[in-house]
Amino acid sequence: MNPIRRLILFLSILFLTQLQAQDPPANNTYQTAATLTVQAQSCSSHIQGDLTHATNSNGSDYSSACLNGIRQYEEVAYADLWYKATVPSSGNLNVQISAVSGSPLTDPMLFAYTLAEDVLTEIDCTHDSNTDYLSVIRLTGQAENTEVYFMVAEASQVKGHDFGSDLGAFQICALDPDLTPPANDDPEDAIALTVYEVSSCTADQQITGTFENATHSGYAFDPEFCGSSGITTPFDVWYKLTVPDSGSFTVRGFVEKVGETTLFINLYTLNNEVYTRFNCGFNGSGITTSNREAGEVIYIQLISASQVWGYNDNLQSSIINICAFDASSLTNTPTAKPMLSYYSNPMGNRLRVESPYNIQSLAVYDLVGREVLTKSPQKQKLTLDTYSLAPGVHLLNVQTAEGQQTVKLIKN
Repeated sequence: MNPIRRLILFLSILFLTQLQAQDPPANNTYQTAATLTVQAQSCSSHIQGDLTHATNSNGSDYSSACLNGIRQYEEVAYADLWYKATVPSSGNLNVQISAVSGSPLTDPMLFAYTLAEDVLTEIDCTHDSNTDYLSVIRLTGQAENTEVYFMVAEASQVKGHDFGSDLGAFQICALDPDLTPPANDDPEDAIALTVYEVSSCTADQQITGTFENATHSGYAFDPEFCGSSGITTPFDVWYKLTVPDSGSFTVRGFVEKVGETTLFINLYTLNNEVYTRFNCGFNGSGITTSNREAGEVIYIQLISASQVWGYNDNLQSSIINICAFDASSLTNTPTAKPMLSYYSNPMGNRLRVESPYNIQSLAVYDLVGREVLTKSPQKQKLTLDTYSLAPGVHLLNVQTAEGQQTVKLIKN
């Protein structure tokens, strides 16, 4: 071997040896957890972490009950980091993970534990991805001065997929939040919507709101009424509108950067101080109501769909956009027709989709709005490989030149 090749080989071996010998971060175990300073109301500073060289701390068996159907695979994490924070006098503690520019880490899980006699007890966890944070845990009613431990792990590895390329840097901070609920937390304080004479609301016609610190108003979600299943007292916010002369209106709401199909909408009337629900829908392109009395006031309850299905995904930090319109008086308004004539449901490792129209785009979302599959087939029939999709509930959105439709799918 000539000297140049020998030198190249030596340097390559040296580089690989150093790479393999990279020490894990100091906070790779709960015993060496990095301390988070609890800041007031908002995070003005962050600690940066990096899972790239982290290992499996074996600090938890990952037998989390609160992840529900999100985790469907082998319950092992190959890389995790640990932090701890002390509960302030308010009893409230938020810990949130935010993105670092250029980092491949986009899907971290966050777990919270208490520690007693060297035994970790899980008290919360999240698999969140929304407008402001990659993940956030919100603890309330905790005992002052309780030390809470937080573990960060990449979701693909918790699910048993060793995608090393997903590991990377993140920012983490702790705060004592202001838990003031939104102004429209109850139906009595519903925010009024203008019903526009348009076929679909423009951006400047939408009202922006939030679930931030929203509470349960006491008007329970009714699974049987809405043809769904799940919890009965999710957090909610309220809006209202006045029925136009046509007696018809459409309400459309969606959550920014999480997906346009993550809301349930309940419609109520109010008579003699009693709210009576008369319509409900899983909101995609909108929920339409006809044959109402002009001038009648309708109350609108928005609920996170993921909560209805039993997923505690902390979507409270997401931004809501909502609007109302009346397209019935417009000329040449096309009659709404189903965009799907067939789709295999439940689906296995194949999903067959048929439409009477040319399908321009097709997307499948999970329940927190992440796009997990997308196609632009430009044809009426197609079969998709869904082997990589996790078992559970997904949302299928089909867009054609004639309109769009969103439906719920079950993966076996």
